[in-house]
Amino acid sequence: MQAINSFSRPTESLQLRPGSCHSRFASKRPRTTARKTLSCTNRTAASSSASTPFLTDKRPIILFDGVCNLCHGGVDFALKNDSKANLRFAALQSDTGKRLLQRCGRRPDDISSIVLVEPNACYIKSEAILRIAKKLSAPYPALAKVLLPLPDFFRDLVYDRIANSRYDIFGKKDMCQLTNEDYADRFVV
Repeated sequence: MQAINSFSRPTESLQLRPGSCHSRFASKRPRTTARKTLSCTNRTAASSSASTPFLTDKRPIILFDGVCNLCHGGVDFALKNDSKANLRFAALQSDTGKRLLQRCGRRPDDISSIVLVEPNACYIKSEAILRIAKKLSAPYPALAKVLLPLPDFFRDLVYDRIANSRYDIFGKKDMCQLTNEDYADRFVV
């Protein structure tokens, strides 16, 4: 994978629009760029928890569409199959999600793709899904090992077809999910 750009501190303040994320639920949806792996240097401001999610906890963060029913199902699936609690979660529409998107070189309002953010790299689309699968309980790491060598182009054709029609097929919620009471320690708000 080629690196797109380095992480940098956001230069503009992020404000919620009316109808965006609320206390527990809201909305989102990002679009992706051509390359999937984004390098970063993990420069963060110590004063803001949204800009320092890796300061004390190095576990990767999955950025998901907080209003998408398919995405909610994916988060629930990952929570149930991540017995070692390897992963954390944040809604793309949350302040943390927006700042992490910017660190990954993406627009803060881009909710077209799932994003896996690690302390020094970001992954999108099928690459993110397969890297997430590697962190879950068996048999998912073996499945990821088989599918990761396939060219991104082919994997992303399938991903894009599903992602672009996810609201039509699976529907969406009125509000954005920012946390899950049963797994509060796994959500970065």
